Amino acid sequence: MDLLNKSVLHKLWGQGAIVEFDGQNLYVKFQNKPIGKDTNIVKFSYPSAFVGGFLKIIDNDELQQEILNDAAQKEELKRKQAEQRTLIVKEKTSIKKPARKTYKRENIAFKCNYCDGGASGKQIGYAGVCSKNIIEHNIVEAKRTWCSSEQCECKKFLNGELTYKDLCEIYDANNFLCYESSMLINWKASAGTDVKNGKMDRPRKLKKVQKNSLCILTTVKPDSIETERMVFGVFLVDKSYEGDEQAEGYVTTDSKYKLKLAPDEANKILFWNYYKNQKDEEKAAWASGLYRYINDIISAQILRDIVEVKKDTSDAELAKEFFEYYCEANGIDTDSLPANNGALMI
Repeated sequence: MDLLNKSVLHKLWGQGAIVEFDGQNLYVKFQNKPIGKDTNIVKFSYPSAFVGGFLKIIDNDELQQEILNDAAQKEELKRKQAEQRTLIVKEKTSIKKPARKTYKRENIAFKCNYCDGGASGKQIGYAGVCSKNIIEHNIVEAKRTWCSSEQCECKKFLNGELTYKDLCEIYDANNFLCYESSMLINWKASAGTDVKNGKMDRPRKLKKVQKNSLCILTTVKPDSIETERMVFGVFLVDKSYEGDEQAEGYVTTDSKYKLKLAPDEANKILFWNYYKNQKDEEKAAWASGLYRYINDIISAQILRDIVEVKKDTSDAELAKEFFEYYCEANGIDTDSLPANNGALMI
């Protein structure tokens, strides 16, 4: 398709002309330099940039329709490929496989990208679209893997392909932009995907999490350091999916045993007060990976201290019941629970 030198109109940046096109990406030179860009030449994905009216060919309805038809054909191809993958998975699962290896039950702590969506005095966030500042931080400064992916709607917003209003409308329609954006609404945490050469590769599996495991949600604010990693939510797992070659593993709950921590409460439950690395016990460093398996004693210690910070709040009774239930279900004597012995306590 010959798109060179064709005039286009962008929702935000006005009129421009296509100066380069390789079949997958096109470059538009705008009459005025877009706000936040170093140059007036901007890269767009083809044909997705034309879907939804973000880019439009000027004075050539026939060419515009041809592009939209091309986009529809590509979506149909993706749909058929997805159906084919589903059929292959069904065929594989219909074949009798040897007994799966069993694992000792473990608890799990997740390293979550900071999300201030829905932030208030009662919770840190994780219930809506991130602010513009946090979106820019997660992509430009922190270079978070999913946030920086071309598939991420927030990356499209930062590239100018979506407006912030568009982001909010997508979230309102689906109650989802990423796992973090709905974590304290859906109470679900995912194992994520391995990254290879800067791209999403193979879904990760969760092999040790079972019913009555504790899920611990942790994060670090942009203006904080790793030693200030805090626990902002916990829940008792009642459903877990190990994962397969197509989808990552996840944990979730419908149980009443789930607690959000207010900002001042979370600052008192620092992850590294409880946990330490096996190889370097005094170093509070998470390094790679989105999750760590946690033993029952550390999990009980975290719940015990949450009971303390939840005193004189509406969650006080639930926090106490949660702690006692967890300890009883996992054979822990609450009276002989040792003192915290994490990296910050050594």
